[in-house]
Amino acid sequence: MATLSQSAPKYPTVYWQIGQFTGFGFYLMTALFCLVSACGSGDSEELLIFAATSLTNALTEIEADYEEATGVEARISYGGSQALARQIESGAPADVFISAGAGPVTGLQDSGLVAEGSARSLLVNRLVLVARADSREPASLSDLTRSDYSRIGLADPDLAPAGAYAREALSHEGVWEAIQAKVVFGADVRVTLTYVETGNVDVALVYATDAKTAPDLSLFDIVPDGNYTPIVYPAVAVSESPELNLAKEFIEYLRSPASVATFRRNGFEPLP
Repeated sequence: MATLSQSAPKYPTVYWQIGQFTGFGFYLMTALFCLVSACGSGDSEELLIFAATSLTNALTEIEADYEEATGVEARISYGGSQALARQIESGAPADVFISAGAGPVTGLQDSGLVAEGSARSLLVNRLVLVARADSREPASLSDLTRSDYSRIGLADPDLAPAGAYAREALSHEGVWEAIQAKVVFGADVRVTLTYVETGNVDVALVYATDAKTAPDLSLFDIVPDGNYTPIVYPAVAVSESPELNLAKEFIEYLRSPASVATFRRNGFEPLP
């Protein structure tokens, strides 16, 4: 298995790409955030939200609507859900965490970092296969064992749940062992999608919502839903947040009719 060295794509509302920082770099960015917040603080209210990369497009719209409606500034940092959860466990000053999958949230709950009563299951997503337009059309996941597909992109399961779901689907299909040597891991699902767009891999397993953002790629809906754990996006308020009430109110705003419509427009299925 391999990992390509490539810069992550730029996202329009990223405050900082915290998922990319570890060790000293993380603590430096945390200190800078606190300094900037202190210098710029007055009577204005603000929230720092950590969110799965796959939510970028939808939350960019919702962020603007929320700020206009409430006057509260929302700063959103995107990354792989596992990586973001680890940063919160290390003391990153997040108020809200929205994960692509329950696993990262469960870890925070076990560490006492989820505010009691704040967890809400917001959305459902699903997996699809994407390929360049000139690629041979696969009929099933079993076709990935063919020589036509020499490099297969997945998000790194240690950093992003998308990779864990993809590995689960491939294992259920009985092809994971056969294709492992061809797998190229990306830091998150958007980076993995970029690998296909740039020709660094032949195909990739990504979320359906992310595939919608790449109209030049071919989408193949060949991943049976029963092959992997349902992809549910929970949102929680971080127990250490100094803005717990605001954090909980923001989570409820994500369930408002306007936000639900935005999520649907971006390919998600909101939960009641």
